[in-house]
Amino acid sequence: MRIVMVASPWLGGSGTVASRLARALARNEHVVRLVTYPTASSAQTNAEMPASLVEPFEFPLFPFPLYELALAEKIAEEVLSINAEVIHAHYGILFGHAAFLAQQSLRIRGYEVPIVLTLHGTDVLGLDLARPGAVAPKHLNTLIIRSADAVSAVSDNLAAYAKDLYGVANSHIHVVHNAINTKVFSPQFDVERSCENPIVIHASNFRSVKRPLLVLEVFELLRKKRAVQMRFVGEGPELSAVKEQVRIRSIPDVSFSGVLSERELAKSFARSRALILPSTYESFSLVALEAHATGTPVVASRVGGIDEVVRHEETGYLVDPCAPASVYAATVERILSASPHEYQRMSDAAWEHARKFDEEIITAQYLSLYQRTLKKD
Repeated sequence: MRIVMVASPWLGGSGTVASRLARALARNEHVVRLVTYPTASSAQTNAEMPASLVEPFEFPLFPFPLYELALAEKIAEEVLSINAEVIHAHYGILFGHAAFLAQQSLRIRGYEVPIVLTLHGTDVLGLDLARPGAVAPKHLNTLIIRSADAVSAVSDNLAAYAKDLYGVANSHIHVVHNAINTKVFSPQFDVERSCENPIVIHASNFRSVKRPLLVLEVFELLRKKRAVQMRFVGEGPELSAVKEQVRIRSIPDVSFSGVLSERELAKSFARSRALILPSTYESFSLVALEAHATGTPVVASRVGGIDEVVRHEETGYLVDPCAPASVYAATVERILSASPHEYQRMSDAAWEHARKFDEEIITAQYLSLYQRTLKKD
């Protein structure tokens, strides 16, 4: 097939999912054009999956860059350049909107191309997670969700929210979970998972919804009971605040790894005894799935679609999101102090569950969705 895929520059769930899907499709000899905007990390990504980078239009009349128009123009150009059969937009806001503009501009020229829209989380719920849908472009979201030829959501929880907030029929939204390459993210027997001085890990894009400062508080409580190391992986707006607190309070045994390649991230998970993820919302949680695939149990907030990834008391533990740091710390301690037999049981269960989301399985589901849109014509 010939697909134009539109997504963010993969620092965070939606962009990572899109770039991995594009690579999986390309490996199976489908033609994929990835359209995104440039960032400091684009060079590494482009080496793995070449992308068409969009520069915003600048007009002196407007005091801001016209990025959405430039993105729509680039999508239309790429569709025509490969005679694309499908536009796949990841994330409704901006990418879905621009895809819709491109589709309409091509339709005027007599070129019909369907849109597959994948919803990832805050594009549906908006920026105020305490009031889902309140701080979101509700009219535009309703337009693109109802107009798309096929819509998918990354979890049952998110699909339910989208149907409720935007009045979409049950049959219109398909659940296609996030995927991982289980050849990369797998239990790695060449790395040591220490029991004596265990590593606890947090990986995210360091937005406030991930609560990285609470993770640091949990770590300090753990240190009062045992020798333990804390590793932060990723970049984002709250990373500097975490680093500042580590410096001010002279907290030892904390390391920062920045953004890692998939293989390095898999090794980091495999060396860690547990992943901490006390988010206020997760539509699905790709990092929890990645951790599970390496056999690493997860302690996470019981929010959103996280229970579709983390099986409470089987592959990890789910905690009330309103619980204090002491409850999270006590729950992580259950994993750190588990007997070798109990820990291995949980680790094996995590791996077996994660295998259900292998990218070959999920890629086939997306291809099926593409085919359905073509049969509508």
